[in-house]
Amino acid sequence: MIARPYMILRTSLLIMLAVSAGGCMDQVQARAGGDRTVDAGDTVSLDASRSIPNDSDRIAFEWTVIEGADQITLSTTTAAVTTFEAPMSASDVRVVVELKATYVDLSGQPYAPNSDRDEVLIRIRGNP
Repeated sequence: MIARPYMILRTSLLIMLAVSAGGCMDQVQARAGGDRTVDAGDTVSLDASRSIPNDSDRIAFEWTVIEGADQITLSTTTAAVTTFEAPMSASDVRVVVELKATYVDLSGQPYAPNSDRDEVLIRIRGNP
């Protein structure tokens, strides 16, 4: 079969339209990491780099403390990886952090309909 010039042009235009509209959009899957137990005084790292798609330039990250916000401060709320110091406490502390991952189009704008959330529970053992 011989390719006709108009067929090649039409295919090229369709590809350009798909790319200019944001490219191929994989469904975002937020992955905040597994629940864990740590000791008071530990540095805790939360890593969303396993979120899908795994191209971090195409995902906007947003970390929010939804339980225990008065106990910790995240090092950043907009990067794939954030950390905090587990507080010293006489009793156990429970911290829940939510990750929202949102697809970002080629113009750098978040595309909210393509987003996902995940939570991670951090149990901090008290130090009586």
